[in-house]
Amino acid sequence: MLFHLAPSRSMLFHLAPSHSILFHRVPSRSMLFHLAPSHSILFHLIPSCSTSSHLAPSRSISFHLIPCYPIFLHLIPSYSIFLHLIPSCSISFHLAPSHSILLHLIPSYSILLHLIPSCSISFHLAPSHSILLHLIPSCSISFHLAPSHSILLHLIPSHSILLHLSPSHSILFHLSPSHLILFHLIPSYSIFLHLIPSYSIFLHLIPSCSISFHLAPSHSILLHLIPSHSISFHLSPSRSILFHLSPCHSILFHLIPSFSISFHLVPSYSILFHLIPSFSISFHLIPSCSISFHLSPSHSILFHLVPSRSIYSHLVPPRSS
Repeated sequence: MLFHLAPSRSMLFHLAPSHSILFHRVPSRSMLFHLAPSHSILFHLIPSCSTSSHLAPSRSISFHLIPCYPIFLHLIPSYSIFLHLIPSCSISFHLAPSHSILLHLIPSYSILLHLIPSCSISFHLAPSHSILLHLIPSCSISFHLAPSHSILLHLIPSHSILLHLSPSHSILFHLSPSHLILFHLIPSYSIFLHLIPSYSIFLHLIPSCSISFHLAPSHSILLHLIPSHSISFHLSPSRSILFHLSPCHSILFHLIPSFSISFHLVPSYSILFHLIPSFSISFHLIPSCSISFHLSPSHSILFHLVPSRSIYSHLVPPRSS
């Protein structure tokens, strides 16, 4: 596969078992990836910066976590991100002013999001898993979710969230002007990134998966991912997030005073959201998990997930539950 984009911009991809990729973007910015069994990565992004981990004004970052999990993030003002997590799971983002996002999760699961002012989103999740969302004043949402793949997006002007909940993969994104968060949760490896200048990050990725973050006085985050899977976030005075990923997998978000999100993820991966005021939404995800929303001016939500799990939320600022 050969790409030639301009006299000074060419790309060569050789996606064989050795996974060699060469990008030549401009004379002073070239990138070479060799994603072989050892997964070595080399970047040359600006004339004075050829590094594997560089947090300069160009904000280039390279991670080599374990032999199977290399990650590359290039967070320049146009927000281009490339992640190669395992041989079969690559994720690429381009969050430019037009907000285009491309995710390739496994060979048969490609996802394309184009979040322009018209907010059209198209998913192709294998021949039997197509999803189209058009979130503008008509606010229509269409899902085609097979029993094993539930996906929900919460798209408001400053917050985008994507979940791909298969038996082995959960992914969460929170993309606002000041917050970029990525989770890739597989049975043994959890990853959280909050990549904003001057913020410190600590990850301890072992089978017990303890992670601790301190992201500034107003942005403290603590994750303790042990078999009980408790996670607590405090992102700002108005953005609190609490996760309890126990065997019943319940999650509660409070993002801003008028936008609350509540999840209840039972073993079969049911998801429910509070999108924006005045929206009524009904989901039927699997035979035993029906979800009904009525978001009246008082923001009342009633969920009935399975016969033994009912949840009621009354979401009126400043209360949220």
